[in-house]
Amino acid sequence: EHAQSVCSVMMSCGMYNGAGNWMMDVGLPAKSGVSGCILAVVPGICGIALFSPKLNEHGNSVRGIEACRLLSTQLSLHVLKKKENSSIMGSRFSSGSQVARSTLKSAMGMTEASNHSEEYSGAASKSKKKAWEV
Repeated sequence: EHAQSVCSVMMSCGMYNGAGNWMMDVGLPAKSGVSGCILAVVPGICGIALFSPKLNEHGNSVRGIEACRLLSTQLSLHVLKKKENSSIMGSRFSSGSQVARSTLKSAMGMTEASNHSEEYSGAASKSKKKAWEV
C-alpha cells in the first residue's frame, strides 16, 4: 500500500530536476542523494543501489545514471515498456547476476584486464557456502 505511493513520488521527483529525463531514459522509480547514491526500484522484482560521487548539473550521480540506464535497457526494465510475457523473472533474470555484472562493468568503464573477480573467487569458492547464502 505504501510502496505504491512512495514509488509514485520517486517517479515524479526522486531525481530532482532530472526526473523527467530519468523516466524517459531509465523508466524506474528512483531517489538520488547529493552524496552520489541512487536507489532504484524494479517494482515487484528488486531494488538497485548505486554509488559514485561525481554529480551532474542536477545533483545526480553521473555513473549511477549510466549504470541504471544500461541495466534498464539491456534487461528491458522500463516500467512502461510492453512486456513480451508474464514471466519476467524467468526470461530476463535466468542468468541475471552475470548479465548485471557485465552491464555494470561496462557502465563503470571496467575492462577484463581490470576485472578483480579472480581475487574473490579463490578462497570463497573453496568454502561450502558463499557469503550471500547464509
